[in-house]
Amino acid sequence: MAIQPIKFSKSCIKTLTAVEADEARSHQHEFQGVAPLKEMFGYAKLTTKATFSIRGSSDSYSADLTWYDAR
Repeated sequence: MAIQPIKFSKSCIKTLTAVEADEARSHQHEFQGVAPLKEMFGYAKLTTKATFSIRGSSDSYSADLTWYDAR
């Protein structure tokens, strides 16, 4: 049985820092944007559905995502 390729409309890999992912380190609920994310989502505020996964795991998590410039 052949493994079918996964087709993404848009995707990226972002390694999260402790303050982005560990509630014991910060109450921050934001990921720091990097150039590829700005290229993907643009500069205008955007709300959309997103699927998050952990590299090396088959688990995935769906969530609402709001993209905006918080600075």
